[in-house]
Amino acid sequence: MLLAHGFGGSKDSVDGEARDLATRGYTVLAYSARGFGDSTGSISLNDPDREVADARGLIDWLAEQPEVELDAPGDPHVGVAGGSYGGALALSAGGTDPRVDSIAAAITWNDLGQALFPNYGVTSTEGRETLGDTVTPAAAEYGGPGVLKRGWAGVFFGVGAASAPPGGNGDEGTDPSTAESTSACGRFAPEFCDAYTQSAVTGIPSQQLLDLLTGHSPVAVASNITAPTLLVQGTQDTLFGLDQADATARQIAAAGGNVTVRWFDGGHDAGGTDGTSDRAIADFFDTTLRDSDAATGTGTEPFVYSTQRAADERGGDRDRRMTLPPTRD
Repeated sequence: MLLAHGFGGSKDSVDGEARDLATRGYTVLAYSARGFGDSTGSISLNDPDREVADARGLIDWLAEQPEVELDAPGDPHVGVAGGSYGGALALSAGGTDPRVDSIAAAITWNDLGQALFPNYGVTSTEGRETLGDTVTPAAAEYGGPGVLKRGWAGVFFGVGAASAPPGGNGDEGTDPSTAESTSACGRFAPEFCDAYTQSAVTGIPSQQLLDLLTGHSPVAVASNITAPTLLVQGTQDTLFGLDQADATARQIAAAGGNVTVRWFDGGHDAGGTDGTSDRAIADFFDTTLRDSDAATGTGTEPFVYSTQRAADERGGDRDRRMTLPPTRD
């Protein structure tokens, strides 16, 4: 199991989850992404050629470990999991590395540009032709960038810019003429820092920033995902709402993949993931990684199964469930 941490965290912040998975019999590799913990390098927000490539390199390393089961030489039997920043990494890794056998992503985004600069959301009927008569509950139309989520964006970018690891941002050969700018960017790669700074002042994203955020988001590769995928999204989340998981699920399902969505009473507004979401992820891996039929997955029966547990007026519980039919033979 490759386990990725959330933004501002490190391998230490997923220690508990890693140990819980280990007690279930998994070999778990947790790591600190570029620019976090004691890792050097700059934060490039899951750059396909940097952070995502790093994940593929870690999968290479797992394939060399004697305790890791192999599907073929150089191909470990592996699942990838993460929450928020780590969840986007898990999806991006699964969309670029066919060796990934199962994916679990929690409280994460589909398109970071759309998530940080949302337009006014309205109910959408788009997708009825490809997904049958059922429209997913969080479906929304997006007409282009809207108002910046200034509070969340400030937290998100502020964490990365707060401080650099010892010795600078880890990039060698820094030009002294750019040292002041690099210091202001903290651990962020300069191209993100510069583009965000401009957008934060105007409240309007530059095309450069939107292109960077979209290109470094699961939206760019989700249609390539063939491994069974679980998306866990919180109902208390104004950073990455239910619509973000919904969009990813629709991409995977439309391409013929097998995707499950679960809603839980949590999210960024409620402290992140919790025991309920963590258990759902572990149970999902028990099914998809240990059950060879489920892990193989033909992609002919994609579905979304969404559950929201909430107290009704009588103090009981209710489930909201929704299934999408197969999109292709």
